[in-house]
Amino acid sequence: MNRVLLIDDHFLFLDGLELLLKSTGRYQVVGKINDRLHGSDFLNGNAVDIVLADIQMPGIDGLDLLKRIQSRFPQIKVVMISMHEEDEFISEIVGSGGAGFLPKSMDSGKMVEELDKISAGLKIFP
Repeated sequence: MNRVLLIDDHFLFLDGLELLLKSTGRYQVVGKINDRLHGSDFLNGNAVDIVLADIQMPGIDGLDLLKRIQSRFPQIKVVMISMHEEDEFISEIVGSGGAGFLPKSMDSGKMVEELDKISAGLKIFP
């Protein structure tokens, strides 16, 4: 079972994503956090396989979070999620070692399919 940490500033989205992932039986949500600093702290004491993090949150740079996680925990797959799909974000995610990018507009079934591919070691970028 893949252990997932969710980081997003919208609690409703976090709750929905948690329910979606739990329903598959393949993912265990080990934490839901709404800011970057607590997300980094959480990784110090908890086993996590995948981090799903919003790229843009108030006062928080998701790309900075990605770089910090990759430098300290290179074994963790970091997947950025966003309602914005600009090429510049995707290029920066690729260049920073991200495992993928999933748009929030994606159908829930497709999101799980893409996350399964990332779990298997593929990198997913639209």
